[in-house]
Amino acid sequence: MGPVAEISFDQRSDRHRLDLRGLSRQSESECQAGRAVDRGDASFHRLGRACCRRTRELNLERVSPNGQPLSIDGLGSNADVVNPDDFIERYPRLWHMAEEGSWPLIEEHGLLSTTALLDLFEIGGERRFPLESAHRRRSETIEHPVYGSAVIRDQKPMNEITLGKCLLDMTAREWFENLNRRVFFWPSEERLERMLAAGAYKTRSHTVLTIDTLALFGEHLGEIALSTINSGATFPMGAAPRGSDTFRRLPDFPWDERLSTHRHEPAAELAVDYSVPRVVGMVADVTRRKAKPKAR
Repeated sequence: MGPVAEISFDQRSDRHRLDLRGLSRQSESECQAGRAVDRGDASFHRLGRACCRRTRELNLERVSPNGQPLSIDGLGSNADVVNPDDFIERYPRLWHMAEEGSWPLIEEHGLLSTTALLDLFEIGGERRFPLESAHRRRSETIEHPVYGSAVIRDQKPMNEITLGKCLLDMTAREWFENLNRRVFFWPSEERLERMLAAGAYKTRSHTVLTIDTLALFGEHLGEIALSTINSGATFPMGAAPRGSDTFRRLPDFPWDERLSTHRHEPAAELAVDYSVPRVVGMVADVTRRKAKPKAR
């Protein structure tokens, strides 16, 4: 697949947005109920109590990716797949690690996948290919006359040689494009801490968003996919196989099977297609974080 055709952010995000009938949406003014607090070297953005409480009272008519309603008591007749209620109960919060200083752009445009960010910044042609369709060995800064600058993060945890050995039914280019069109979240703070402590990132500060899972499901239920592996990393001593089946929609994810074999961590990642435009209304808090020092 060639570079994605250039298209404005608003046009592209509307094409991906799921209409959840019966969803009580927050108004733009309500989303601004958050307040910023400064604690030492960390900046916090927190939703007001009323805003958080209203988020938890969403009356959601669940809709599957094919447009069919999802039963509140389960997904169709298959009791082995993940029920959104079960997932939200187990993972009431999600975490997203972003480049330090990226909150103003996120606040204005939402959380963008690499593909969405390249669309917004109108990056195409030869400049786009190495950012979207190949391995990024280092972070890259892109510029736009209206939106300023943004950093596309590196993919240092990925090794191209190891990746080639563990891909099942995709080329490396297809895999990178698959990753780059998603927005990623860690379902556990333990996973976040591991990423913060990874060799390439442990000396740096990062902007970390804590997300209300119910609010995210309310906006993007049909665009959510789960993975059982860290899809953005390959480890020389045993990289997990990966391919077109790595990311599974909720109706296809083997929740009960994973609970029986990996009870501590049935899902390793959650990803949303393309972008999360109204993420501000889902944010529980925004912090500036570094890896925790190792205990002596």
